[in-house]
Amino acid sequence: MGERLLPVLVVDDEQIVRNGMKNIISWEAAGCEVVGDAGGGEEALRLIEELRPALVLLDITMPGMSGIDVLSEVHRNPRSYPSRPEFLILSGYSDFSYAQKAMNLGARGYIVKPVDEDILAEKVAELVREINGRQQDARLHEDEARRRLAASWCAAFAAGDAAAVPPEECRNGPFQPLLVSPELCAGDAASAAEKAFACTEHLSFALGGAFVVLFRGEGSVLVERHAERFCRQESQGGAVAVLGEPAQDAEGAVASFAAASVLFANLFFCGGQAWADSPFLSARRVDDALRCRLAAAGSPGGASSADSLALVPELLSAIEVYDLQHIGALLERLSSGLARGAVPPAGLKKTCMAFLLELQRLLYEKHPEKKLNVFSAMELVDLVYSQPYFSGVMAIVRDFTGALTEAFVSGASGSTVMKVVQYVKENFRSDLKLEMLGGLFNCNSAYLGKKFKEYTGVSFNTYLDIIRIDEAKRLMSAGGLKVYEVSRLVGYSNTDYFYLKFRKLTGMTPGEFRASLPQEGGTYAEPAP
Repeated sequence: MGERLLPVLVVDDEQIVRNGMKNIISWEAAGCEVVGDAGGGEEALRLIEELRPALVLLDITMPGMSGIDVLSEVHRNPRSYPSRPEFLILSGYSDFSYAQKAMNLGARGYIVKPVDEDILAEKVAELVREINGRQQDARLHEDEARRRLAASWCAAFAAGDAAAVPPEECRNGPFQPLLVSPELCAGDAASAAEKAFACTEHLSFALGGAFVVLFRGEGSVLVERHAERFCRQESQGGAVAVLGEPAQDAEGAVASFAAASVLFANLFFCGGQAWADSPFLSARRVDDALRCRLAAAGSPGGASSADSLALVPELLSAIEVYDLQHIGALLERLSSGLARGAVPPAGLKKTCMAFLLELQRLLYEKHPEKKLNVFSAMELVDLVYSQPYFSGVMAIVRDFTGALTEAFVSGASGSTVMKVVQYVKENFRSDLKLEMLGGLFNCNSAYLGKKFKEYTGVSFNTYLDIIRIDEAKRLMSAGGLKVYEVSRLVGYSNTDYFYLKFRKLTGMTPGEFRASLPQEGGTYAEPAP
């Protein structure tokens, strides 16, 4: 049946009567289920409080506490028996005067023993219709009241002012808002949330692109547990919601929502990165990296579409010489610039697609002779626009740029030397030899040395020294390291040899270099060797 089965309690001092009443009619067909039975008045009161029946079949005469006493107690103390059950009296002819008293105390009818099943079924059906109708009216009234209350909270959150919340509502705290992103959820966020939080006291409404669940009177531990389960179920690999801090009153709840809204606006940027293992964000789950992102969002330095496209020629030049460090640095500039901007996700995805299309167009236009084995950037449109997080969009940008780079270099005559140069840049701290590199890249070391000098303009050993000394200058400019520490960090185990190479390439000793650096408040004090 559509309606929930109404719980029924049978009370009679005779076990045989109780058993008979459980089976005399089809209770389920009548829309009921017998949830318990009692053999006396005291037990009946305990079960009415515990089982909360909607209907009680009550024997009028029992030893000790009679049926009249039970009715009187429930009538006098309705708050102790919140189910407010209807009573149907089981009475013998000699109990007629008692039955009248029972009717005066609110009993809905009486049936003479032995019970006629047709009369019982008819009377139960009548009471079930009344109870269901009353409960439906109560639910409709409660739903309307909840809708009005949800609307008042929605107005308060939208205006940032708790004045719209009825003063008596503050007695229902603490309050804790959960802002769910329908776009990031795997399914229907609203229906899934209502199902997941059905056992909690909450209000829900849509506001500013979020489906808001406002928990009322629930402990923060319970709220977090429910939020964790719901968000993990809806997650597509990242955070799908933001949980505000608990607040004791309406003003605090409005402030909590405002703070959570800042995080919510950045879910696209932050939800899929280092926080992918957490299905929701909160103030307590914000680390330093995310705080920097929030502080930088919308600040000067954010990249526009034109700024992003301006990086393409420089990126192409880096691809042509297989400079992976420079390529990585340019893509990081693109990423950080876009993250600091105020462009919404759809606009940002459009910018990234324009970036990839322009990079491929310019590469093909500048090198028409190349037959690159790379698919068209246009094939990435659906993939880019389907990404729920910024990290996913940038992963596609990096992967496609890497594919273009490898395809371009694989067809170049000096591709092996270009890869060797890149390897040296990444591993200059190691003990590198041409013989080792020749074996690594499957070519003759003498031939490799010749081609290396043709490509870089200097011998392999000189190039390695230049890379190492440039890094040494950077480390010493940063300060804090002794000369022998710098020597080892850049790949020289012998400090005297490092001195010789440094002086040869810079025209000064490491100490003289440090002394030449501009310092605040006087000359540079070189650390002791």
